[in-house]
Amino acid sequence: MLKMEMKTKVPILLFILLLLLTFAIVVKQRNSVTNDELNRGENTAEIEKSDDGENGVTFSAVILADNESNLTIKAKIDTHSGDLSEIDFKRDVVLEKNGKTYSAINATLGGAGHHLEANRSFIKVATPFVLVAKNIREIPRRELVF
Repeated sequence: MLKMEMKTKVPILLFILLLLLTFAIVVKQRNSVTNDELNRGENTAEIEKSDDGENGVTFSAVILADNESNLTIKAKIDTHSGDLSEIDFKRDVVLEKNGKTYSAINATLGGAGHHLEANRSFIKVATPFVLVAKNIREIPRRELVF
């Protein structure tokens, strides 16, 4: 009787294990973005980048929209140690590609005090590109590579 129970349990356990493995593979494939997709402008809204928070300030960004003419990025600067009001997003956050620097063609600012954010629209550039934040808490340059 004990042997029959083991013979029944093993296939069921193997089936459950196979099902979980299949689910994990499907989720991983759905969340992956290839370089070809990035260069065609697909799935870029899923990409979020962040730096290591040097000097107590974190610089992060996510691509909100990538269409034929614009690239819209939400950039955020966060801290829990002091005021960030000295930061000028228009001057201090730019996009760089192949040695050229691009300022935003449009910006919507938000947040205050410890948490600043801005939706910034740039002319369309293909990946890879670098979003740069300059002169934030005595760090001359922070980079997020997309």
